[in-house]
Amino acid sequence: SMDIKLPSLVGSDLFDLHKEFLRLSARKAVEVKMVVSEECSKEEFLKGIETISAVSSKIPLIIQPVSGEGSPGLSLLLTFYRLTQGKLEEVRILPQVHKLAGWW
Repeated sequence: SMDIKLPSLVGSDLFDLHKEFLRLSARKAVEVKMVVSEECSKEEFLKGIETISAVSSKIPLIIQPVSGEGSPGLSLLLTFYRLTQGKLEEVRILPQVHKLAGWW
């Protein structure tokens, strides 16, 4: 399992590193999680999708909304989900369970 870190959340563009990691990882079973907030743009989300699909459309993606402040609304989550259609075969939206459980 790996995370794709979007520039709006980490302050830098790591897409080339993510793609290289995925190329190496795709030899095994791999899935990707992408944390999104209300600050994430469609363009950077699409770049994340393109990073995954350039390696394989079969790599599952979990879209994970930030919990609490900055959490994207349902409309934005569904927009992100729709952007994956036709590019990735398996996409889910799951909350940050560790935050819901109070683990950190």
